[in-house]
Amino acid sequence: MLGLNAIAPELKPVDVILLSRNTADTGLRIFNSIEHYKLPLTRAAFCGGRDPFTYMAPLNAKLFLSANAEDIRDAVAAGLPAGQILDSGAPAAEVDAELRLAFDFDGVLADDSSERVFREEQLSGFLSHEDRLRQLPHAPSPLKPFLDGLAQIQKLEQQRVAQDPSYRPLLRTAIVTARAAPCRPGAQTGDPFPALLGPQRRRDLLPRRHRQGPHHEPIPPPHLLR
Repeated sequence: MLGLNAIAPELKPVDVILLSRNTADTGLRIFNSIEHYKLPLTRAAFCGGRDPFTYMAPLNAKLFLSANAEDIRDAVAAGLPAGQILDSGAPAAEVDAELRLAFDFDGVLADDSSERVFREEQLSGFLSHEDRLRQLPHAPSPLKPFLDGLAQIQKLEQQRVAQDPSYRPLLRTAIVTARAAPCRPGAQTGDPFPALLGPQRRRDLLPRRHRQGPHHEPIPPPHLLR
């Protein structure tokens, strides 16, 4: 994520803040590690045993990431945007500056109201529910502020492309959904969500079980996928 700051070094649109249950005294080794690995982290909050996600609002943080599944569940239960970091096992590309973010739709980009209907009423009830509400956009999830930030970064990249057609964007987003098309507004157009899928990215709105063929292109491995 911090690599996206290369898009506009004077603005530095991405800021990563370290949140730790350590105290300031025991956190000294953390700062030494940050310095040793030359990580561009300049802010940290040591919570002294308290839940770290409770500091998101004072820090104006848009997304809480942790490898601790319990912290993520508690943060989501509190209505906060959070995601668990998993070990993908895939080897990292040595030269790959592009950050690819792939999002599920229901319960991730949008709220989970439609997902709950599907679980309770199965496919037939879900289809009826979506047909009744087809003109009503989906309500956004707590990720909305984070998505707004991504949309702003994409606008910066569009400006770079306009100035230099050879510029290769560093951020690519996609929605990977089990929904078929056509679908309700919000899943199809992004409304009321920021324009993560512009006309040139509409092809990335692919079903989860898509088949390779003349109308589909391979999906590059995402760096974040739920």
